[in-house]
Amino acid sequence: MPIHFIHLINLYLKYIKKYFKYSIIFLIIGLSIGLFYNSIQTNKYVAESAFIIEEKSNNLGGLSLLASNIGIDLNSAGSGTTIYSGDNILEIMRSKIILNRVLLKKRLYNGQETTLADNYFMISKFDKAFQSSNPFKAGFSFANTYQNMQQEYWKDSILNLIIKKIKNKQLTIERVNKKSSILYVKFKCTDQVFAKIFLDDLIFEAKSLYLDIKTQTLKKNIANLEVTKDSIYKTLINKSQQALNTEIYNLNPAIKSNLYNKDNAEREKNIANAVYVELCRNIEAAKISLSQFTPVIQIIETPELPLTNLKKSMIFCIAIGIFVGIAFYFIYVTLIFIKKEKIIQKLLIEDNESV
Repeated sequence: MPIHFIHLINLYLKYIKKYFKYSIIFLIIGLSIGLFYNSIQTNKYVAESAFIIEEKSNNLGGLSLLASNIGIDLNSAGSGTTIYSGDNILEIMRSKIILNRVLLKKRLYNGQETTLADNYFMISKFDKAFQSSNPFKAGFSFANTYQNMQQEYWKDSILNLIIKKIKNKQLTIERVNKKSSILYVKFKCTDQVFAKIFLDDLIFEAKSLYLDIKTQTLKKNIANLEVTKDSIYKTLINKSQQALNTEIYNLNPAIKSNLYNKDNAEREKNIANAVYVELCRNIEAAKISLSQFTPVIQIIETPELPLTNLKKSMIFCIAIGIFVGIAFYFIYVTLIFIKKEKIIQKLLIEDNESV
């Protein structure tokens, strides 16, 4: 005889009514689960920042030709616009050298000047996890350099673990839109003050390194030109003094034969002056090119206290617990219904009869 769907529903509802008293037990279990989850949660604050990178064009026209005359190749200096732009800048911010700089920088935190690595070591409870293997009898600090190789090895190992944890679990750097030059950075931590300080320092260090790499060639060229200009200036002063002395002493016929003639002194002075003027002009051209090649990094969003806490509220945990309790109750009733009414066997018999 076929099993009617409506009949099964009515029968199932009777089981729900019959075992309704068990729903209270499952609700209590669900509430307990929700409250327990809420109690074991830790604060998880998220610091968010966003910045935009504008790469300068290397199309400088006649300035490029002028710079090439003094040994500065502006085209090669700007040819690296794609090396550290785009998605690669994301990896620079996650690089070990940047994270090392940030973590080992001393900052005022909770009234004490310590490194961020020391603060993270305490916040993440690494000090308790490695207490048994800690080789330091006195106070430990990442800012110190230790002569004992075991201590230095232990310090570097912990620092590497901190960097690995930050990169894999706490730091997120992304470009939401591939066509956009806006980059978003997020850092999650149980301490909101530390999260803000860390992210601010990370943006600053990454920005500084990025600008240094982009402009180091032109800065080096300008520094070399400044040294040359100072040298030529000293030469110009000496030649000007020689020309003046020659003009004065040449008035005395007795010593005239022992001095440079006036024409030679003036010629050397004019040559030094021409070289000096040209160097000054070239330095100004190099400074203009430096401003043309220096990318603009504009911070458009910074973390502000209080930070957003990702910890789930108690109401949310209770609601999830109630849902889990109700789900368990219906699973329990369904299993009893299937077992007592032998639904599976009846369905198999029905299939055999239809065949």
